[in-house]
Amino acid sequence: MPRHQTVKERAAWRPDEAADVVLLGGTGSLRDEVARIAAAAGLALRPEDPTGAPAPAPGGAPVLLGTGYARTLRTAAELVVVGFLDEAPALWDLAASTGAGRVAVLPDGAAWLAEYLSRTRRRETAGKIVALHGASGGVGTSALAGWLAAEAARSGTATVLVDADPLGGGLSSALGAADVPGLVWPDLAEAQGTVNPVQLAASLPAIAGFSLLSWPGAGKETLTEVPEADTAAEILSAAAGAFGLVVIDAGRLGSSPDIGRPADDIVLLTRADLRSRRAAATAAATAAGSGANIHVVVRGPLPPGTDEHLIADGLGVSLAGYLPQLRAVPASQHDGRLLELASNRRIRALCASLLDRLESGHQPGRLA
Repeated sequence: MPRHQTVKERAAWRPDEAADVVLLGGTGSLRDEVARIAAAAGLALRPEDPTGAPAPAPGGAPVLLGTGYARTLRTAAELVVVGFLDEAPALWDLAASTGAGRVAVLPDGAAWLAEYLSRTRRRETAGKIVALHGASGGVGTSALAGWLAAEAARSGTATVLVDADPLGGGLSSALGAADVPGLVWPDLAEAQGTVNPVQLAASLPAIAGFSLLSWPGAGKETLTEVPEADTAAEILSAAAGAFGLVVIDAGRLGSSPDIGRPADDIVLLTRADLRSRRAAATAAATAAGSGANIHVVVRGPLPPGTDEHLIADGLGVSLAGYLPQLRAVPASQHDGRLLELASNRRIRALCASLLDRLESGHQPGRLA
């Protein structure tokens, strides 16, 4: 996780050389057209023998499949079937047989494919995306997300806090930022194509040293329209391109809409009572399938005979910290003074430790 890196510095990055995008199968005409599209996205085409297994594409680039590819493909890369309009029936058959999630039919799909490939070019320098989930409702996920963003900003990391719950009343209200000018989610619901990271960062409200992408706060007109997954994914990609750390207040696992892009790390916050621990076990099992690094923070008070280490061991996830019960949190959140508690010594210690864990690339335990 980059430290002391500004938006301007991140936006100025350019790759030393183009990364590769792999094309398997297809005609010479298709290879020429895909090469042109890839070049527009800052990538170099690497055609390969359609009868062989592809070498991994650097930088997480997707693998493109053209007609004529007939092998069973075993790869973790994203698969995109590509071809011309007169091949359309064969393209859909190929997508079904290979499990490809997307089909680009040229020439109409050329602009979409160029935009899709251009996202690959930004991935190497993308900031870390961290999603905070509560094992149960009302556990304090929003508070911890706000404090973590404030501590990261205080340490010099360019940080954005993202509110992923359109029905939560607006995270900006709890942080005292409801009247700070800047874009909110409904302003971006109809965004199309590539979102410029620098423009996004410059358009968001800022508070306590970090930027905020929230749903409208209390008293604001709220639109119920939620961005499509592809739109949300592009916005998060742009946020990761502009900031060193993207903190997502993701609410309870499964309760918020799909925000379109998986997190690099998931921080699961749970109470220590038995019922909450059972909910946390279910949440941890769900999170284990996401491919993200999983961390758990235990919130006090602790029942007699147990501690945060025993709880984490029971979940099969490494302990990231202990959050003591703070009686002032509900009133502070209601009154928009949540960030006043970010200077609390115990909260700062927890957030600093969690940031160090995220920055060090610690690989916590997963469920067996």
